[in-house]
Amino acid sequence: MTGRHVRDSLWILLLSGCAAASQPAPASDASEGDASGEEQESHGSETAETTAAASESAGEGSGVRSESSSTQEDAASTEDATSSGSTSAPSTEESGVTTSSSEADGTTIADLTSDETAAPDSGTSDPRPSPGCGGGAANVEVPNTIVTLPEDYDPSIPSPLVFGFHGATRTNVQFQTVDAGIAGSDLERNYIMAYVQSSGSQWDWALGDLPRVDAAYDAITNAHCVDLDRVFATGHSSGAQFITGLLCDGEDRFRAVAPVASSERDGCSWGAIPTLLIHGTDDDERPDDRNGQAELPYYIDANGCGASAAYPSDLSCTRGATAVDPGCVEFEGCAAPLVWCNHNDPHYNETNHGWPCFATRAIFEFFEAQR
Repeated sequence: MTGRHVRDSLWILLLSGCAAASQPAPASDASEGDASGEEQESHGSETAETTAAASESAGEGSGVRSESSSTQEDAASTEDATSSGSTSAPSTEESGVTTSSSEADGTTIADLTSDETAAPDSGTSDPRPSPGCGGGAANVEVPNTIVTLPEDYDPSIPSPLVFGFHGATRTNVQFQTVDAGIAGSDLERNYIMAYVQSSGSQWDWALGDLPRVDAAYDAITNAHCVDLDRVFATGHSSGAQFITGLLCDGEDRFRAVAPVASSERDGCSWGAIPTLLIHGTDDDERPDDRNGQAELPYYIDANGCGASAAYPSDLSCTRGATAVDPGCVEFEGCAAPLVWCNHNDPHYNETNHGWPCFATRAIFEFFEAQR
């Protein structure tokens, strides 16, 4: 048992209950152009056979409690492994995902209340339990979302939650199992994961994507025991841009974020938030910002950072014959931590737009440091 689990267990013995309302949905005034204008992406190295095999093995043998969905096979079948390497847009027909949680072990924390409108505490703090703590609800439908529970999930102990947003023309299943390959990773073993499917082929406020994320948040926090002060977000490409848009519109539920292969958002600003920002050195899906230097200043300004310094964690990895240099630095004097990784992983059609081989590990370590 880790020190964190000991702390959580002692905390539960001192408390007798929880009742909290779900977070109100943030207002959105983002222009639809930013989200809908992204170029359609191709995934030449990812075949339908790889996706199907990964889908079958997701969560197996790792101890992760995974909620199954009939949409997984449908989503995996959307890949079009053509000779050009392009993938077809995923079907916009999604069904709800049924999730289940274990029965409570008899311990309740019904007397503790939480401030439902409060932003996450950026410092060390006790967990802020969601309404689902101690409930043990079963067969809860989380629309358009795949939910996995950590291997040591306890319905009476608040767990951290991570939202994962897929790239354009991709699905939540492909993001989980192929594009980001989070299935069975330390993220899935230690966090409640919520992989939401966009309403169209890419993330767009005009198509109702913000309300479906809000609906997923409400359903998960009411069905499962979530620490409302430890909700995180990561995403690739269009999904990363969606995170930037949420921040621009005043999103305050996230404790930290990790956008991968995003782009700048003109005229946008937000408050300080711990950020791991990952971008390739030569991203051909970002012709106006191939190396990410145009989007980085937004995060430096938001977090009030000064000079950069070497990042202490060794995240080096290999992709085929390429020794990948993560290119990570951390900034100093910030109001909230900022780590910038400018990598050379050629995963995406020999360019650097893909999810680099170090990203999932780096995101797990970064989120752990913010807990």
